[in-house]
Amino acid sequence: MSAEQPKDGGAAGRAIIAEFNQRRQRLADTARKLEELVNEVQEHEMVVRTLEPMDKSRKCFRLISEVLVERTTGETLPAVKKNKEALEDVVKKLHRDMQQQEKELTEYQQKHKIKVVDQEGRPIDGEDEDAGEGPSGQSSSSSQNKPQGMLAG
Repeated sequence: MSAEQPKDGGAAGRAIIAEFNQRRQRLADTARKLEELVNEVQEHEMVVRTLEPMDKSRKCFRLISEVLVERTTGETLPAVKKNKEALEDVVKKLHRDMQQQEKELTEYQQKHKIKVVDQEGRPIDGEDEDAGEGPSGQSSSSSQNKPQGMLAG
């Protein structure tokens, strides 16, 4: 994937493309981090579902900063729930940040009339208006078999 240089060319055009690519990279990094945190929330939820039905005095082990500590489920469950809630808050904030980054990227792309094309020169990342794709390249129709790269919490 590459972005076509604006018609004005030169150093200014290269700077615009470099800024656009940096913004796209930040968006991709945010998406990866969001996916990682969503997975952590799911892991915490699984632990909560596992511990809830157990006797509160039952022994369990918890990994804290690379140290395995012995606790009871009654001590561990509230801590895991608290961590899960904190992670959920971070996921929500990161999701809002990602939406803002997508909006800014789209505005920047439209302002500078940047067209993203593949190696054969075909438009991608929402450039094909008839495909119903958004700025992240995702189809608005779930019936298409395109890979989905963004998670919404």
